[in-house]
Amino acid sequence: PACQLISLGGATEASIWSIYYPIAQVDPQWTSIPYGQPLTNQTFHVLDDHFNPRPVWVPGHLYIGGIGLAQEYWRDSAKTAERFIYHPQTGERLYRTGDLGRYLPDGNIEFLGRADFQVKLHGHRIELGEIEATLLQHPGVKEAVVTAVGDPKSFKHLVAYLVPAEGEADSLFVVETMDEAAAQICWQQLVAARPEQVQSGNEGFSFDLWQQFNALYQAALLRTFSSFGLFQQIGELHTLDSIMAQTGIASRYTQWLRRALLTLMAEGWICSEGDAFRCLRPLPLAELTWPETGQALLGRLDGIAWLRQSAEQLPDILTERLHSAQLYTAEAVPTVYQTGFQQANASVCAVVQALVENRSGPLRILEVGAGYGSTTQAVLPLLPPAETDYHFTDVSPFFLQRAETEFAAYPFMHYGLLDLEAAPEAQGYAVHSFDLILAASVLHVPRRIAETLDHVLLLLKPGGILVMIEETQFQPAFDLSMGLQQGFERFTDHELRPLHPLLSCGQWQQCLQAAGFVNSRVIQPPAATDPALSGRGIDVLIAQGPFVTKHFAPQRLQNYLAAKLPAYMLPAHYVTLSALPLTANGKVDRQALPVPHEAASLQRSFTAPRTATETQLAALWCDLL
Repeated sequence: PACQLISLGGATEASIWSIYYPIAQVDPQWTSIPYGQPLTNQTFHVLDDHFNPRPVWVPGHLYIGGIGLAQEYWRDSAKTAERFIYHPQTGERLYRTGDLGRYLPDGNIEFLGRADFQVKLHGHRIELGEIEATLLQHPGVKEAVVTAVGDPKSFKHLVAYLVPAEGEADSLFVVETMDEAAAQICWQQLVAARPEQVQSGNEGFSFDLWQQFNALYQAALLRTFSSFGLFQQIGELHTLDSIMAQTGIASRYTQWLRRALLTLMAEGWICSEGDAFRCLRPLPLAELTWPETGQALLGRLDGIAWLRQSAEQLPDILTERLHSAQLYTAEAVPTVYQTGFQQANASVCAVVQALVENRSGPLRILEVGAGYGSTTQAVLPLLPPAETDYHFTDVSPFFLQRAETEFAAYPFMHYGLLDLEAAPEAQGYAVHSFDLILAASVLHVPRRIAETLDHVLLLLKPGGILVMIEETQFQPAFDLSMGLQQGFERFTDHELRPLHPLLSCGQWQQCLQAAGFVNSRVIQPPAATDPALSGRGIDVLIAQGPFVTKHFAPQRLQNYLAAKLPAYMLPAHYVTLSALPLTANGKVDRQALPVPHEAASLQRSFTAPRTATETQLAALWCDLL
């Protein structure tokens, strides 16, 4: 109780400590503890660019003087001359700290941050620390950082990042509610939707066909290990690391190799001994042939030649003499997706059709990781043009450019980049703004499933629907295709996915529930004409978001700042974060702050006039502007 608490500040160049403030009572209106007043035999100054003292409340550059100043930077005369100067009026030797501060009415100095955070925007010199200090005065803001982003020659603007204060954060958020009874009725209608039966011969990847693919993979595996000279003698012993060192298999295929060894164990070729694997039977140089039944099944599918090519060139792919991406061509891959997802897309269409028929008003749809758009192509004809707003998104501009050409006949389409591993609001997407989200074979790709589902849920309106296609049974043959591609092994939630990134239907439903979805269901595929060709392992799941959502309302904060700051100091974007990113020594890591994607929020937001009234209004505005 008798302890006296004192805040100290200063710089290494001025003997570490040069200013102090005894902390007694802390005024709740303060945004920080005052920097204070200089220690004995030292001086502190708040000066403008011409070395004139700044008035009370006016920010300026902080300079230290007195007997604590260092002599020089060791063997760096240029830096010494730059930072240690003589005041042009008083002749006092001063050190320029690079920090900003201002005098308070009681004579103490308030620290405002680094001068590096002062920016010039549209002709105005702005102290970012002043905006941050004003933000922190709002009871709903716990932490705040402001930065300037963008091209100075085109659209440089301010972005405010804030961590909401617990208990007071409701002042910054808006609560939206969907009638629970109406939401449940909608859900039952979607669950009751029945897909149409696909035409015979278009059943996609069937059970029998998977057996043929898996047989090809096993033959390719034996052939590859034999070509590497591995497990050719009974009793031969190898560890995973020794195999990679001996063969030159690329490090990104470590998980692939682990799965391959487990396959050889399951087939009785090798056994495990601790961290090593012992040969039980010499591996043969297997032939890559298809049984006659496989040949007949393959005749129904186009674009499958790459799988055979992958099997033949597996040693070169694993050692990266041939990159796995070279096996995929723009012509073959879309065909494979359309064929393989034939049944799944039929189920998706049934759900979308039910949603359209049982809904009044506009329908906002977001497709994430849309890729080649095989699901998009199936869904678009079902949508009413005048009432649909469809956002086709992916992480690659390649797919967006392709889709703009592919779907040019649909005027309600929008295209934009969206990374599910980053906060959507930081990428220009309004939270809780979509009625339906489509995700075809993409939600297993990100590093962590839980984080991805959080971002998906953040984009859904109250009671909104997620429809997803997922590979829910890992087929060994995947390691001749998707398992070889960069990105397949990106997952880091190994407690959930220890060996590969795919989840079963039951695991997906558990993850959806943990994320906050109130309902989830697996949609059964349409019955095929031939029971032997019923689909296996590519499933459609639907999930419904919570009936009550809470989302950030930046206009409230904008109105608050507008009453305290001039218009040119108001941020153009506000981004809420659960915590500010920090450097190793605990300071805010400004380089790690997510930059809002202008492509999503500005360039991709245009909607052409669709009615006579809209056309007339647009023409009037064109004349006026």
